[in-house]
Amino acid sequence: MPRSKAYPLCERWNGNFEQIAAAVNLVVVRTWTVSGWSRLWSVQEADVLREVQGTGVIGRTVREEGRFREVGMLFEDSGTLLSRAIRSALSNNEFLLVELGGWDAPFEPYCLFIVTNDDNGGLVSMIETVPDPHGSRRWAPYIVEGRQTQNVSAPASPETIDVAPIMMMDAIATWGLEPWDLALTFGRR
Repeated sequence: MPRSKAYPLCERWNGNFEQIAAAVNLVVVRTWTVSGWSRLWSVQEADVLREVQGTGVIGRTVREEGRFREVGMLFEDSGTLLSRAIRSALSNNEFLLVELGGWDAPFEPYCLFIVTNDDNGGLVSMIETVPDPHGSRRWAPYIVEGRQTQNVSAPASPETIDVAPIMMMDAIATWGLEPWDLALTFGRR
């Protein structure tokens, strides 16, 4: 993203600039990174964001000649909704399932995150998804045609746990659904 010479960034700011969607929800806002990835962020003071959005108070970036989008600096340590949900599931010895919301929702599509034991007594971080996440660059090397579900796994570590929300969002993005169509379901491992 082009940075302003007139208003340089403070050296200690190490967040990411992201385009901000309209804050239609009290808790979650969608953003798009410079590289094109979309994420959901939990917003603690969504009412403040809604009050200032569209008023010229929030910084903007050039979308194309004569068109601008509001941007914000978001910090990874504040976490995304999915990242928080994963950490909550881990701390409660649970799995996390992202699926369609509603009382009569079908069993597919879904994206599962779980940490389980491997054959040697170690822990494995695993993500399983249905349908196949075609169109995802991150998932492409792992798709096995004809398999009922697609999954990726690695020894559980802080690094593999940190990557889990990225892999899950990438799979979920291929479903063609809006974020508010989805629910987070937790269950005991």
